[in-house]
Amino acid sequence: MVVGMVSRSTLQVGMWVEYRTRYSRSRSRGVVIGVVYGEPKMKRDNITHLVIQDWYSASRGEPPHLITSPDIIPIADARKPRS
Repeated sequence: MVVGMVSRSTLQVGMWVEYRTRYSRSRSRGVVIGVVYGEPKMKRDNITHLVIQDWYSASRGEPPHLITSPDIIPIADARKPRS
C-alpha cells in the first residue's frame, strides 16, 4: 500500500480525506459520509468507492442529507490529509 492512502481497514465514516476529482488535477478535502460496496457481499474488503461531502459544506455544518451533489470517488483516489 502506498503511504498516505486510505486503507479499507482504517476507513471510518466521518473521517477527513484528500481526494482527486475527475475535473481537476489538484486535491480537495472532504468528509467521508458513505461507502459503495462491490459484489458479492457488503464487507469491508469489497469497498470500491467513497461518498464525500466537500470541505466547504462540512465546515459550515450542513447535514449530509442536505447535500445536493456529493462526490463519489474511487477509493484509490483518496488519501489521508497531510498534517
